[in-house]
Amino acid sequence: MKRLILTTLAGLVAAAALAQAEDPQVRRQVENFYHEWDRHIAAGDFKALIAMIDPSFAATDESGHTIYYKEAKAGLESTLKMAKNAHSKVTVDQVQAQGSEVVAWVHTKVSYRDAANKPVVFTLRSAETLRRVGGSWKLVAVQLIPKNYGG
Repeated sequence: MKRLILTTLAGLVAAAALAQAEDPQVRRQVENFYHEWDRHIAAGDFKALIAMIDPSFAATDESGHTIYYKEAKAGLESTLKMAKNAHSKVTVDQVQAQGSEVVAWVHTKVSYRDAANKPVVFTLRSAETLRRVGGSWKLVAVQLIPKNYGG
């Protein structure tokens, strides 16, 4: 039931957002944010990645489980230490701005080699909130979108 409610809400938000025109300048800024994110992943630069995340950060998975900044920071650090040849490719599908925040609907492909040197590859879809803080964008929230939802 909870999953159905989250899926329905995500669909309503996405439908409302698609009715609004994107701001091309904001879209470029958001795309640049994610290009920077991808570069820091490839470099294994944990400090630079953490600097891109707001301390109020929260991420919710498809089942409704939420983690916050401290857990996300620890998980990211652990993964970067373990992963070899890590790469991410974030593709921005849609951007909607409201004041100092934007919601970006993105696809992210992640690949790396694990501790046993086996390849790991996965793709995520999410709605992510960025907030303008002190002249730069910070990642504030991530809501993973269920794999069986929409196109």
